[in-house]
Order: sequence, then C-alpha cells, then structure tokens
Amino acid sequence: MTTLDPSTLGESKNFSVTYTGTLTVPYDGTYAFDANSNGSLKMQIAGVPAIVPINPGVRSVPLPLSAGAHPFTLQYSHSRWGRPGLTLYVEGPKLARQKVASKSNPTTTSKNVKGLTTASADEEEPAPTKKAKKVVDYTLSAPTDGVRLQRGFTPFDPRKRLYSVAVGSAKGVHYAYDFDTATILRAWNGPFLDTSEFWDGRAQNQLLKPTGPTLTFHDKPTVALLESGEHDWPKETDAMWSSHGYTLDARGQPTFLSQLSDINIEDKIVAESAPRRLNRHLTLRGNHTSWMTGILLAEGSTITLQPDGQSYVVGDRDYYVDVPSSNKLSPFVRHLNGRDQLIVFPPKSGQEVNLTYSIVW
Repeated sequence: MTTLDPSTLGESKNFSVTYTGTLTVPYDGTYAFDANSNGSLKMQIAGVPAIVPINPGVRSVPLPLSAGAHPFTLQYSHSRWGRPGLTLYVEGPKLARQKVASKSNPTTTSKNVKGLTTASADEEEPAPTKKAKKVVDYTLSAPTDGVRLQRGFTPFDPRKRLYSVAVGSAKGVHYAYDFDTATILRAWNGPFLDTSEFWDGRAQNQLLKPTGPTLTFHDKPTVALLESGEHDWPKETDAMWSSHGYTLDARGQPTFLSQLSDINIEDKIVAESAPRRLNRHLTLRGNHTSWMTGILLAEGSTITLQPDGQSYVVGDRDYYVDVPSSNKLSPFVRHLNGRDQLIVFPPKSGQEVNLTYSIVW
C-alpha cells in the first residue's frame, strides 16, 4: 500500500499513476469529493464518477454512499514541469470539508491503497498545529553615507500623491517630496521607510510609509502665479507648470527641477541633524509673467515672527522657519481665509532669484 502522493514518483514531466483501494465513510448520505493537484485527475467510487477532470482543475460529482467501505479508483496524470502533487478532500453528513486520510505504509511502493477513511464528527480531532509565522522586516534603512531616494506613492490627506519620492539621509533626517507641486510634504527622523506595501500581494499600493512620527506640512505648490497679492494661494499647480525630474551630485544629493511658464526652478534640499533641520535653496531663472510670482515658505494656523527678526514659529511651535539675513528678499506673513502664510514675492525684473531658508523642528 502507499499514500496518495505522486511526488514520491519523482520529477518526471510526463507520467500517469492509478491508485486503487477502499474508501470507508462513517454515515449514510451524500458525499462530495474535491482535489487540489498539479496534474489531471479523475476518481470513481464503486465504478461511479466522483471527480472528473476539467480544464483547468476538477469538477466534483456528489454521490450517495452508505456507511462502510467502498472500492475506488483514482487516476493521476502529470504532464508539466514542476513537482507533482495531490491533496484529496471530502465533505458529507456531519462532516465539514477536510483532507481524506490514507491508511498506508510509507516504506512500500505499491500503487494499491488498501484504505482511505473519512473522519466521524463524533471522533475527537487532534488540535491543529500552529506553524510559526515567518517575520519579515521590510524596513528600508537610511544610507550609511550620502542619501537614498525611493520613488512611490505618498499617503496624504485628502489624497495620496502619485508622483513623489522619499529622500533618506545618513544624518537620520528624511523627507517626502511631491513632484507635482515641488513641495516638501513631510519630514521625520530615525529609520527611513516601511516598504511592506511594496511586497504585499500584487504591491498595488506601494506607499511610502515613514517608520516613525512625522512632521506634516501643506501640499500646495511652492511656486505659484497670483493675479494679485490679495488672491489666495492655489491648491493645484498651474497649467503652465511642469516637472523636469532631478539631478544628482557626487554624493547622490538631488536637485529637483521644474518650470512655471518661462521660469526655470532649481530646488535643493539638504538634511542636517544638529539641530534637526532641512536646508532649502531655491533658484528661479527666466521671465516672469504679468501676474505675480510667489514662493510659499510655510502655512499654518498662525505664523509668528521671533524677536531676532529672522525666525518664524509655525502653529503651536510645530516647527520653525529660519530665514538668513543674507537673502536679498525678505518674506512676510499674510492672513487669509483663517490661515497664515509665509510668502516671498520676487520682483518682475527677470533677474535670477535665490532664496535660502531652513525648516527646523
């Protein structure tokens, strides 16, 4: 006798095997048989089809059976690469779907299975054995030197940003950047990213998830065209806006490139850890339109200028914006629609505009 295990017959691509024996059921009633197999399968009980092959898989044919033993024949054909395999299932009166157990001697090689049995609902079933769950760490570590960029989707209320990148630094300070708006969406420190979404199922989400608490900013465009200084900041980029990707320096540090009408924009962001900060340098080159070109440094419920005249507190000390006195252009705070905005309006001179500031938290 043998088990119903065609894998013991080897790895041959093409073969067939026939198993015969008896099947014992505990109660009178209708039974249904099913199977998972890596080949073609059909089964008869007392000469009546119980499982018939279809392409792909099998079709179950329910049979009325009396309690006791019944002769069966099971034919398995393997005609593909891969390891042969077969698992037989049954369900019936007082019997939930389960594997069919074979009474066998694993040391023999005969294809004659002397007995198959289905479990009785009155029998005490052994407790299932719990398999140890394999723990996989999907944390993407920060680099030991330079920076690391990871493209993906950034979850951000009210919608995730589809064209974004997470930038991790050896300093342990990281940020997410949106190509659509040239905006720093959030920043965090510590480990870099949880990339489990990249490997779960079909990896449809591919979310860039920080591994720790984050500091979240706004998602409005950094550079925008306003008809006048009294107009609110747009929530979406202008139709004349386009992203041109980024360049990398010798250490892999990115400079993000974009264009708004005839204005070319370079955006370089460098992370520092003592104190924790993002140093940002914006360069604008080209001809301005008849509208006002504006640069949005920060937005919050309140923005308060500190006594030093160069540092601003955003919100309830959520973070700070430091603006060095070396800048030729000074930002100002305006209050509009219940929000404070820290803004710079460059002149329409067509000269190159350079603005440096830091986000500190």
